[in-house]
Amino acid sequence: MMSLFLSPCALVLLGAPPAPTIGLSAASQEDAQRAISSETNGTIGLTFFVPKYVEARSLVEYAQPLLRVRSVSTNDPRPRFVAMESVVGVQGTDEERVRFLEMLGALDAQLGDLEARRAREAPRRSTRALELRSLPVDAAATLARGLVPSVTVSAVEDLGVLVLEGAEADVERLVRALGDLDVPRPQVRLYAEVVAARDSNAPGQRADPAIADALAPMHPGKAFVSLGSAMVRGAVGGGSTVEIASTLLDPGLPEGTVRQLRLVAQPTGYDPRTTALHLEDCRIELEDRATGAAEPALRQGVTTSLDLRADEPTVVGSLGGAPLYVVLRFTAR
Repeated sequence: MMSLFLSPCALVLLGAPPAPTIGLSAASQEDAQRAISSETNGTIGLTFFVPKYVEARSLVEYAQPLLRVRSVSTNDPRPRFVAMESVVGVQGTDEERVRFLEMLGALDAQLGDLEARRAREAPRRSTRALELRSLPVDAAATLARGLVPSVTVSAVEDLGVLVLEGAEADVERLVRALGDLDVPRPQVRLYAEVVAARDSNAPGQRADPAIADALAPMHPGKAFVSLGSAMVRGAVGGGSTVEIASTLLDPGLPEGTVRQLRLVAQPTGYDPRTTALHLEDCRIELEDRATGAAEPALRQGVTTSLDLRADEPTVVGSLGGAPLYVVLRFTAR
């Protein structure tokens, strides 16, 4: 650092041709001359320099060791500098003050160039909020940290957002990479309904007519009662899983017994032309449990893979031979 500033100083001190005064306007020069005439005792006077690029105190800190001058608080008669709010005072002979004004101008410009170069070379910082389209937030955060480790990644799960902080170039590089990987996948709403075949005068909410028509050939003269339904939203593909859990209202159960529906499936494919949705490893369970019991009194289940059509109810089948049917349908988003 020292050699960086010695060059202009050495030129001035060795008697190089005087450079134009830097940092003082004509009015300031006149003010300085008035100050010199009023404060000069024989050969010592006071002149002022206004830095253009750096603070006055910083300029004095660099200039004093280079010129071997003292601060204004000493009684040494050698040239002195004093840093004020935005002005440097220079005390010395007329010849010294002319030299030092030139030197301070060169030093001020050199320090300004150094600060400008540092500012250009320092990477710009950036903070970016990235809304995810399909990737789960936790998985995307882990992936992002591995892709560009220099970027700090924070996950905001409730909003489905990643907050990225780091050098601007690194943040933009990570955003582009995640954009290639976070490809929107088809979204579906999957509905599951449990329907029971009961006597025609049985109480309860009647099932949708389309469902009743599909089941009527298997149970002539029966009424079809909806015991409950549930809905879940999910993405197709990418290993995503949808899960439905619902408590059913079945008046045919013994008092104190609760029936629960649970469905877990993987939507692995969707064809928008035919509106066909493929469910892989679709596991459906019905569980009857007495209030306070540790174990269920009855558990029925089936695992299958099937194709559904948008907005068309599909009867999966009965469970355990009982006249209970699980009906699935879906809508695409």
